[in-house]
Amino acid sequence: MNFHTFGNKQNKTMVLIHGLFHPWQIWEPIIDHYSKSYYVIVPELDSHTQDAPTEFISAEQEAEQIKAYLLDNVGGQVFALCGVNMGGRIAAILAGIPELNIENLVLDGALLSSSPRFVRAFVKKLFGVMLDQTRAGNQSAIDSIKKEMVPERCINECLKVIENLSKGSLNNIIDSCYSKFKITAYNSSMNILYMHGTKPNESYAKKAAHKLKQKNPQAKLRMCEGMGQAELLGYQERKWIAEVNNFLA
Repeated sequence: MNFHTFGNKQNKTMVLIHGLFHPWQIWEPIIDHYSKSYYVIVPELDSHTQDAPTEFISAEQEAEQIKAYLLDNVGGQVFALCGVNMGGRIAAILAGIPELNIENLVLDGALLSSSPRFVRAFVKKLFGVMLDQTRAGNQSAIDSIKKEMVPERCINECLKVIENLSKGSLNNIIDSCYSKFKITAYNSSMNILYMHGTKPNESYAKKAAHKLKQKNPQAKLRMCEGMGQAELLGYQERKWIAEVNNFLA
């Protein structure tokens, strides 16, 4: 895992955790906006490192590494913790760690609901084929990624991620992030925003949002009409920023 930092360390801390197949650069428009006022920390998760291959074991292990970094570098004080997709799962784990003081939690399509084993097996096969086709230079596969996963502006970085992402790590991600997650009551002073789309690939996110609300009445739920998983962040960054600005205000 690598950590990228932006802005003045004396400012309040914002942490941005990317999703599956996302390069950390998916956050660049968000970094540009918030680093003027916040100290922005962007983890480059294991199995998604572009300089050299690394292995993803579990969301819990990723959270432990981020926790250690936050304790060492900002004393565990986090003004805003944001996670999308797989990163939302990791952010939700971090939010429950007592040593960290997280004031605001922003989850975008966070993977907090379990999927049946046959669904996980299907996703593994589907994504495994996508990895093979992309590495082989299949233009249709690359175009599909640009249309549904990452915008044109960071496709080259995404292809570096895919080149280093092993099938073992991919399977670990799916087993870890699509397994049952115990949604608990966080500190009642923690403000929570959960955003999700309305396309079929956000059905699990929608269920997770309502379970989160049951345990945390202070949570605000935002349904983004016509959006799929991480589409708002990847393709309509200004709207994502506007949603988060309204929440933080």
